[in-house]
Amino acid sequence: MHRPSLRSVRVRITAVATLVVAAAITLAGVFLVQAIEHKLLGTVRTQGQAQLDATSAQLDGGVPPDQLQTIAGTAPTYVQVLDNEGTPIGLIGGSPFPVAGYVEKGIIGDGDTQVVVPLAGGTGVPFDVRTSTVQTAAGKAFTVVVASPLDGVQRSIDALKGSLLTALPFVVALVAIVAWFVVGRALQPVESMRREVEAITADTMHRRVAEPRTSDEISRLAHTMNAMLDRLETSAAQQRQFVADASHELRSPIATIRAELEVALRSADGADWPRVAEGVLEEESRLESLVGDLLLLASVDEQDRPQDVSPVDLRALAIDEAARSRRVSVTVLSGDSAWVSGRSDQLTRVIGNLLDNAARFGRGAIQVSIEHDDRSVRLLVDDDGPGIAPPDRQRVFERFTRLDQSRARDQGGAGLGLALAKGIVERHRGSIHIEDSPLGGACVVVELPVLKH
Repeated sequence: MHRPSLRSVRVRITAVATLVVAAAITLAGVFLVQAIEHKLLGTVRTQGQAQLDATSAQLDGGVPPDQLQTIAGTAPTYVQVLDNEGTPIGLIGGSPFPVAGYVEKGIIGDGDTQVVVPLAGGTGVPFDVRTSTVQTAAGKAFTVVVASPLDGVQRSIDALKGSLLTALPFVVALVAIVAWFVVGRALQPVESMRREVEAITADTMHRRVAEPRTSDEISRLAHTMNAMLDRLETSAAQQRQFVADASHELRSPIATIRAELEVALRSADGADWPRVAEGVLEEESRLESLVGDLLLLASVDEQDRPQDVSPVDLRALAIDEAARSRRVSVTVLSGDSAWVSGRSDQLTRVIGNLLDNAARFGRGAIQVSIEHDDRSVRLLVDDDGPGIAPPDRQRVFERFTRLDQSRARDQGGAGLGLALAKGIVERHRGSIHIEDSPLGGACVVVELPVLKH
């Protein structure tokens, strides 16, 4: 079984989730303890203040110090009454709080404070102490001291802290386990895709990964991976077809040359060597042209963008190419210069291939026109030949593609001209397509970005 490394996504997500939850629980626990402690202390202090107010009211109402009553239902409080000389004269609740000593030392006075009273055994109990001076109508002055022990609050807080510290490791461990299994379950389709792709070879390019029906990132990843596999399968099939077609095209002139030479050598009446040489040279020219096209295709495939580009006047290139001798005359319609950025030799090859293709199938007229605006330059090559049916207008740009007999290879054509033109145009960030021609045949349209001056 595959063991996840410490750098795996599953381990990292689990670790991050565990740390975040642990930090969140710790902070929440600290805030909870503080909130509960504040609430408990507030309750004790409120009850102590209520007892102080009630005792002061009793004294002010003339109740003797030895007959004072505590408020029913409040937390344990210890009330002591001192005369104006600081001598305890009234006690409620059997207080262990040494009021007189603290008063003499000035530790407590009017208001409230908190002190820790040492008890037997060395322990100390914190008290919330509240004092008030009462002047009765009879002219007597008393000091009322209310001491509320806080040890119960401290015990409650300690118990809460103990519970939180005990529960925290279990909660964090539970989060880690849940995160581990949830992340593993979420990444299971990715691992399945990885194993499926790993098993795909050149002989099993038809295989695809399963696409989950979740419409999430994993589903989109599977869809993208299958699209990539489709492109790879298509590319591999095209490469195999290209190799087979290239082999066939290269074999044809070589076989013709060999056949002519063998016939000439075995001729009983003697060979007409000048005629044989002409035939061999014609086939060699075909072979050389084919090899040149294949090499140029290979170089175009290797480059995403052409190198050593410069400003090129597309109209000037069209005029120069139209002046070459062809079976059908070429007319370049009037217009202005149209500047693009690119390789002059490659764009010349595009125009030449389009004109050669039009001359091969045109009956008597080829027309070149150039249009441009502030965004693009359009080169249109029209012929009056048989035209190309709409379903075949994309396929003719594939390598070694031949359509019906009317546009089959003749005069040495190998089906690479339009494919080569398409490759060069696309690497110049342009596009090429075929439309109906006003002359009745095909109109090849090349569109390139205009050169910004």
